[in-house]
Amino acid sequence: MNKTQYLSIIVVVLAIIGGAIFYRTAIVTAPGDDGTTSSPKASPTPTPTPTVFSGTVTIAGTIDCLPKIDTGKPQTEECAIGLRATNGKYYALTGIDTNDFVSGKISTGMSVTITGEASTVKNSIYNIVGSINVTKYK
Repeated sequence: MNKTQYLSIIVVVLAIIGGAIFYRTAIVTAPGDDGTTSSPKASPTPTPTPTVFSGTVTIAGTIDCLPKIDTGKPQTEECAIGLRATNGKYYALTGIDTNDFVSGKISTGMSVTITGEASTVKNSIYNIVGSINVTKYK
């Protein structure tokens, strides 16, 4: 191989690396209900629902990642598992065996009915109504 071929290979490798870095750092915005997109900085910061949440509850919904309250700050890709109820409100979940997630018995996107002891959560970084210590789910 001559110098031109080596130089061509180096340029291609650098272009691939540059594209990967650009793809990894690009901000992607999803369309809203009206079909428009907005910058994450332009969206208002949601406020948690100021509700006293206690007692035994049974709530139907979908296992989902909990939304953070402050979406204006850089977001990480971790997923705090919770319940998105059929009314759109979110609840943190505790008491579910980690092995149920590992084995696939329960996973994000799964429709469930959760029963457990409800409690209010103060100073959460997530936009949730409260937490449910799960005693049963189906």
